[in-house]
Amino acid sequence: MSDKTNAFGAIGVSDIPDVPGFKVPPAGQYEVDASCEIKEINGAPNFIVNFEVTQPDGEGYLKGDKFGVMYGEAGLGYNKSVVSQILTAFDANNLAGTVEAGTVQALVTISHRKDKNDPEKVYCNLVKISKV
Repeated sequence: MSDKTNAFGAIGVSDIPDVPGFKVPPAGQYEVDASCEIKEINGAPNFIVNFEVTQPDGEGYLKGDKFGVMYGEAGLGYNKSVVSQILTAFDANNLAGTVEAGTVQALVTISHRKDKNDPEKVYCNLVKISKV
């Protein structure tokens, strides 16, 4: 990893400033296996949380289906409270610690958010995450 990516991985919740391609399942609550990664995309580091459904919800989203969320540097600020929940669920102090923690069983609540440039396109919005 580059120095920029390593520095990004060292970000803890207190370091996140306050600021005003995944499959998207129906909004709701899911039991999942969760894992994290830090990856450079288009030259910028991103924090990605991957989810695999372990209990079907009865709405067409099945055990084994995958989805996730991705946060760039600005996204961390906009989602600071959720990032704090992610760190807690992974018993980590920073983003790199979530990657090192491996896979955890979690309960997640998601909603949808629309793409600002294409209102027909929706993304998964992580509302809540807790370790099971």
